[in-house]
Amino acid sequence: MKRTIARSRPGSVCVFCVVGALCLLGGFHNVFAQRSERLGLEPEKAATAQELEAKCVTRTLKLADDTTAKLVTLYQEARASHRTEAAKIWSSTEGDRSSKWQEYVEMTASEREKLKDTLGDILTDAQVSKALASLGTFTWGWDRMVDILAGLGLDDETLYKALGLVNEYVANSAKSAKNALTSGDWESVRTVYQNQKTKLDSGLKSLLTEEQLAKWTEASARQGG
Repeated sequence: MKRTIARSRPGSVCVFCVVGALCLLGGFHNVFAQRSERLGLEPEKAATAQELEAKCVTRTLKLADDTTAKLVTLYQEARASHRTEAAKIWSSTEGDRSSKWQEYVEMTASEREKLKDTLGDILTDAQVSKALASLGTFTWGWDRMVDILAGLGLDDETLYKALGLVNEYVANSAKSAKNALTSGDWESVRTVYQNQKTKLDSGLKSLLTEEQLAKWTEASARQGG
């Protein structure tokens, strides 16, 4: 049965769609029931994954080494801030799940704007837009996928090609899911991610050995925890 989305106030639907889509990307469609410490990898592993995510984006943008270093730092700081604020929300004893969800939605939108502003200090407007397509998702599902690939023992060239495919998956999934959610149909969002994941897996087949692909398939299938 089609599930409709409650509209709390004018202008909130778009933000709700984006964040709701990203929660699905992370594998936690029932995010209300999740404890804050389950919203991703442990901090040290998350920081490593996020460094790779940022570097993948900087390679796409063809940034100089000094700009790359700055972007990595800004992105890691933004993700750490988002994680801290999310933990505060989900661990709070005040409010019900619905109110916490709305607070999380608004917090994520605010953190994205902060990241946009800081990136604007080192990138052009066009570069910021491209970078935010994935970096602005704040999704722990991306961290987990990157962590899986980083553990396969790939050489740098192959690793960054694989990371590039995951980067496209994150950006395209978030965009497509946002469009699908304007109809209020959560099931259509699931289809979006299934289709995007199939496309991602197909692309990785040309980069990974059979053994590596088997490990990726098993690990990424259960990455939503």
